[in-house]
Amino acid sequence: MKQITILFSAFFLLQFCEINAQSGWTQKAGHLGAARYDFAGFSTNGKGYIGGGRYGGPFNSLSEWQEYNPLTNTWIIINSMTYPFTALTAFEVGGYGYIANGVNDAFYNYDTYKYNHLGNNWSTLASMTYPRLYAASTSNGSKGFLIGGYGFSAEPLNDLQEYDPLLDIWTEKETLPLSAARYYSTAFSINGNVYVFGGWNDIDYLNDLWKYDTATNHWSQMSSMPADGRQQSLAFVLNNEAFIIGGTSNSGNLKEVWKYNASNNSWLQLANFPGTNAPFGGVSFTINGKGYIVPANGTVECWEFDLGTLGIQFNSEGQKNINLYPNPVINISTVDFPSDYTAPIQIDIYDCNGKKIKSINTTSNKMTIDIHDYSKGIYFLRAQDRMSKTGIVKFMIQ
Repeated sequence: MKQITILFSAFFLLQFCEINAQSGWTQKAGHLGAARYDFAGFSTNGKGYIGGGRYGGPFNSLSEWQEYNPLTNTWIIINSMTYPFTALTAFEVGGYGYIANGVNDAFYNYDTYKYNHLGNNWSTLASMTYPRLYAASTSNGSKGFLIGGYGFSAEPLNDLQEYDPLLDIWTEKETLPLSAARYYSTAFSINGNVYVFGGWNDIDYLNDLWKYDTATNHWSQMSSMPADGRQQSLAFVLNNEAFIIGGTSNSGNLKEVWKYNASNNSWLQLANFPGTNAPFGGVSFTINGKGYIVPANGTVECWEFDLGTLGIQFNSEGQKNINLYPNPVINISTVDFPSDYTAPIQIDIYDCNGKKIKSINTTSNKMTIDIHDYSKGIYFLRAQDRMSKTGIVKFMIQ
């Protein structure tokens, strides 16, 4: 009877761990008011900000802005902008939020607006020479960048505009190839460089990725996402990796989550976004090492993504088998990786709660792991090679 109980307990623990492995997502308090579209946002000083946009239809542009405090999980209304704008863009530099572009019922926005959280006020700064809608925006910490957009002559744009807050000037930098013109794309910054992904060019949904080197003023095409093209995806950066969430494609609204590793120019698909509605449009930002999205998907929802609870993703697509033996493990086990894995291989070990407890890199297709310091229980080993081939194996320590 004792042996049966032990086996049943082990089986139950195994199932419990698999079911409760964290996706990394937690739903937070929704923003105030009704659902909105084509709004913008940024994060600074430990808080997130959203504003502008519209409630529905071609009119109804908004000037209202809101502040989110993740420590209290609450939203408050802050001072409104002077004018309402929809399809605007935003970024953060030096602790201040900057707003550009957009349109309302009367005119296009040429000006740049600066939000000072200390005084809860807005000021008007330099004008741009050519207004636009639906541009992608990001910051590398010292300057803001706008990429592409939809011009007021009804054309997709391929230019890159750089904003220097110290000089309060906009400067046009090297443009993307004309064939790479787009709007509704997604921008992010890693290690000071600017990336733009996906979007729409009036013909196709795009899945390509471009990198702008801010030191050399040069664009390079990187590896495309190995999935359908999409527009209005959300993105944030954690640990120098970009997480691309949702979007709209030929097949409809998407719940896919992809991770882009800039160090080896590779993509990895993670578990799908768990919300009821697929996320697209809206705002995404990073606060204190966690990612947040406030999508424009007909809800007022806000979601938090925490790498600390990400754990193992049980998305089997594209995974390869890994052989770990003996299993259960007593002291030492051997791990064999598939022969088509390309070195280097990154190995991450997680406990039953989805907490990463160790990372290892190897250039061999066989290695041993020493588990003398591990407690008894269920663990997961995930391996990813240089070409993003990924495998997961579950093991038990007795």
